[in-house]
Amino acid sequence: MPLYIYIKKKRTFFTKSDARSPNFSVLRGAQAAGGVPATADTYASALMACDKCGQWEAAMGVFEDLEDTGVVASIQCYNPLLSALWRGGQHAEALRVFTKGAKRGVYPKQGSPPDPLVDLHLMAAGSAVAQTTVWLASLERAHFARVKGTKKRRAS
Repeated sequence: MPLYIYIKKKRTFFTKSDARSPNFSVLRGAQAAGGVPATADTYASALMACDKCGQWEAAMGVFEDLEDTGVVASIQCYNPLLSALWRGGQHAEALRVFTKGAKRGVYPKQGSPPDPLVDLHLMAAGSAVAQTTVWLASLERAHFARVKGTKKRRAS
């Protein structure tokens, strides 16, 4: 069964093979009429199609649709979204989405100083890069906090 998607502005119907079209998301009408369930797996498939076609805008549209329907996003939804964003040069947005997912418990709690272990298993490339960037930023903040504290003690 093909996954149906549509362009929001024109309400034009497309199949997964038309994934080069911008601004599309999962069609709720096709979910009801065609028996396509509104599950995390359905959305994960649409997000993977967006990622493979290099359509980060479409991936964001699919993810927004997922959140609007109340489906709980899994790691299988976040990974292709983050990969699409990272490959599309949307690094700041990828970091924002990763942080949001981490706060929701999608990703396991990663190490921070003094136990800086990071587990990148189960992560797609974009997720791993986002996680590593967040982790390095936390190490940097911890380092500068220590350096700043050392300077204050020396000044006293």
